[in-house]
Amino acid sequence: MRRNLSLLAVTAASAVLALSLGGVANAGIELTKHNMSSGGTDSTIRSVTGGTGTDEICIFCHTPHMNVTKGDVLPLWNHRLSSGAGSYTMYKSATFNGADNYGVLQSVTLGSPSDPADLVAGNMSVTNLCLSCHDGTQAVNAMFNTPNRLNANPAMQGGSGAGSAYIPASSNAYLGTDLQNDHPVNFTYSVSRSISDETLRMEGVGVVQYGGETVRLFNGTVQCASCHNPHADYVTNTEFTPFLRVTIVGSKLCLTCHDK
Repeated sequence: MRRNLSLLAVTAASAVLALSLGGVANAGIELTKHNMSSGGTDSTIRSVTGGTGTDEICIFCHTPHMNVTKGDVLPLWNHRLSSGAGSYTMYKSATFNGADNYGVLQSVTLGSPSDPADLVAGNMSVTNLCLSCHDGTQAVNAMFNTPNRLNANPAMQGGSGAGSAYIPASSNAYLGTDLQNDHPVNFTYSVSRSISDETLRMEGVGVVQYGGETVRLFNGTVQCASCHNPHADYVTNTEFTPFLRVTIVGSKLCLTCHDK
């Protein structure tokens, strides 16, 4: 079978896998910045039109036929992992002292993946998947399995660096490898709640729920995808910008976890 046949099936399958959206409709990713195909209308960085480009949407993140034996629930990931994954500087503060017993002012470490086998070995987190584009160390078109028609990474436009395919440092989507000014990730929610932060709400099985809203936990940990869903149609549902699981109107997203 062709490696990247029926990518629409991947979109449907991924809705029930690790990065699923919960209560917000997934339909409409083609309207968002994550549609980097030649037909994308909202993304600054997108494939060129014509022979060296691609009109496939899902292939930038997913492939129906991964080329390693998978021992995880990651959604058939197709984007090459970050070369800067071993050097992230994480959020730290005097009040963030309970998660996994890391201690006051110590940073939380992400995995250091280097190839698809690390998806199986568990040497990474869900956050690593997001950062494989958003830390700026990999081009958005850097794939494990390229489009069959091209047998190469599609040509891109609108970005920076080689092939105009990197998220530029000037973009709001660029996080870099210094994450000190971002919400902490890759810590165990229950440990942080029980040791140091009594204002965190009680978690359920894989979720934190309050007031009808839901934040996801991944193997009990907080990841980028706890608050964000890459398939959220924020164009039709503007209150979910950018790719939010819960609206920030009235700080509902924050209050889902934080009992303030």
